[in-house]
Amino acid sequence: MLYNDQALPMCTMDDQTPEMLSTDAQHVVDALQRLLDPAQHGQKAQLAAHCGVTPQAVSGWVRTGRISKTKIAKVAEFFSVPVSYLIPSAPTAPLITGDIETLYAFTVPPITTWEDLMRTRPITGVIRFRLADDALGDKLPRGTEVVMAADGSKPEPGQVILVEDAQGHLYVRRYAEGRNGKWQAIAGNPAYPNLDSVEDKLSLIAVIMWVNGKNL
Repeated sequence: MLYNDQALPMCTMDDQTPEMLSTDAQHVVDALQRLLDPAQHGQKAQLAAHCGVTPQAVSGWVRTGRISKTKIAKVAEFFSVPVSYLIPSAPTAPLITGDIETLYAFTVPPITTWEDLMRTRPITGVIRFRLADDALGDKLPRGTEVVMAADGSKPEPGQVILVEDAQGHLYVRRYAEGRNGKWQAIAGNPAYPNLDSVEDKLSLIAVIMWVNGKNL
């Protein structure tokens, strides 16, 4: 199984042979050799363009099976096959258009309780938890499962964000841009306060990725 953007573990690339590849890497090599049609001379270049890499990188995948989770999903998308066709250890699931949805079932971490999240510092990577209140209103009520990325991404206006104030309290709100670099964390429920990046000394912790398993 692949986590984050790490490539499949394997032996050093300088002297490896097919016999030396890890099980998952060998599956990737075998699957790519089946999927790539030698008669289609431009296919490798098309795959490279689809994945945002060079044809040389694709050749490296075919030779070593070493590929990141995001690229393996793009490969699956290109050939219209499930990720499990390339990596049998991945749970079997139908291919959903878009690599993020394809990866959801086997790349998101276990659910973290809100209490544990409050105790975790620093908060990094991908986090998965259930909303602890109704601050976002009826559309995202208490108990809604969300997955967020704490990777420094800048949110778009209206996106759900996780913020921390100067006292270390966490809040889930929607992002709103202000003037002179200021921004606000807006509640969708009037019973909960809006927060200001300067007045409340907010730090942006994470940006929404999924709600109840669905990509936003």
